[in-house]
Amino acid sequence: MRKIFYILSLLVLAFGCSEKTDELSDAEQLQKDIVIIDKWLGENAVTALSDPSGLRYNITVEGTG
Repeated sequence: MRKIFYILSLLVLAFGCSEKTDELSDAEQLQKDIVIIDKWLGENAVTALSDPSGLRYNITVEGTG
């Protein structure tokens, strides 16, 4: 029974602590997301305004206040 416990523990450590190599940095992920968003906006003929923070928005009904 102890042997099984040690083997399972080693397996958990071996597979649970492995590094993930497919993760992107925040800047890389942002650039990837911008490309995807721009593509979607173009394909769906949506004209969106861009905030200095990078936020994209569309005014559908302009308010008065």
